[in-house]
Formats: sequence, structure tokens, C-alpha cells
Amino acid sequence: MELNIFGDFTEGPWKTDAEILKASKIPYEWSPGKDELRHFAASGGRGFVEGAANVWNVLCSIVRHKPRRVNIFTHGADDGYIGLKGWVVKGNVTFDTRKEEYALTPELISEAEEEGFSFSDLKTKNATVNNVRDALGEHAEMVLYACHSGSDQDYLNQIARLLRIKVWGFSKEILYRPLPSRDGLKIVGWRYKVDGDSEEVAHFYKLQPDIVGRPF
Repeated sequence: MELNIFGDFTEGPWKTDAEILKASKIPYEWSPGKDELRHFAASGGRGFVEGAANVWNVLCSIVRHKPRRVNIFTHGADDGYIGLKGWVVKGNVTFDTRKEEYALTPELISEAEEEGFSFSDLKTKNATVNNVRDALGEHAEMVLYACHSGSDQDYLNQIARLLRIKVWGFSKEILYRPLPSRDGLKIVGWRYKVDGDSEEVAHFYKLQPDIVGRPF
């Protein structure tokens, strides 16, 4: 079983499909919000698709579903770590920093590893990292579908050691392209590719991560 988790980023200032189609043609003008991240997460066609606003949502979801693969669709920071909550603005994405659990940072990873530390969400209470490890088992993997999620291999190694599984990331940007209707006013689908690749794909399984973090 697979678990596909998408981040909670507000939509940008574009209010219609036509505005998104226009903005997406301008380099670095447009970025995907929650709806587009959810569509990307569902593009593989199998597994559970769930939203997450913070790291504890992700870990509690793993405890509940016991997946063999976890795919996370969100935004990455320039220094490699991923965020799960924020705002899309014209020409950029801003991370919500009001709570530390909105981003999977090295500091939060260290905190989660502390003896006796537990976390909860609305459905799962007082879970621990050991519960997450047991739910994943020895052969699960995680893939971070976020721009530059593999730019810091030490960061991937930290996550891998926390969860005791392989964690894959992308050294380059992941690009989204909306497909227009004949009249150019509606979005009828999406295509994706890694920056520099020649081929666009319809679902995330055909995008190949190129950096891996290992648990040992």
C-alpha cells in the first residue's frame, strides 16, 4: 500500500484557470498551491491521498496506514528541507514559520528522536517515532516530490536515519504545466517533468529522483 501526502499551501493570486494558464507560461511567475499538489499526489492512480499541514500529520498518517511507500508532494526550501504549510505568492512560495512542525527541519528531526517524545493529530494520539518505524517496516521507501528536495544529501540521510528507510529526493526543480482546453480558458489536465528533462509525464511515477538518503 502507498501513501500520497500533499502539503497545505494557499493558492496564489490567480483566481481563474485562464489566469493560471497565462501565469504558468512566465518563468518563476506561478507556483502550485494545495489543489495542484493534491492533483499531483493523485496522478499515480493508486494508494491513499491525504493532505498534511505539519510533520505530525505525516507521521501519524504513516502509523495509521502502514504504507510500503510514502510519497510527499510539497515545496522545498533553497537549503534543501521541505515545508508543509505556507503561501503561494507571485514569483515565490513563502513558508509558514509560526510553528516549527510546519517544516521538516533538522532541528525538528532531532526533537522527534528524543526519548519519550510523542505527537498526535486528530485521529492518532501519542504516537512515537518507534510507532512510525514499526508501521514502515524495513523495506519501505519515501520519495520527496519537491523542488531541490535532494540538494542536501545529509538532510536526506537525517530523515532516513529517523525513519530507518531509504529517502529519495530531487536535485532539480519539478515543473508543472497545465493543459488548456481548446478555447484556452480552462485547465483540462496537467503534465510534469524534472527541469532539464525533455519528456513531460502524466503521473509522478515516471519522474525519477536522483539523490537518496540511507538509514545506515
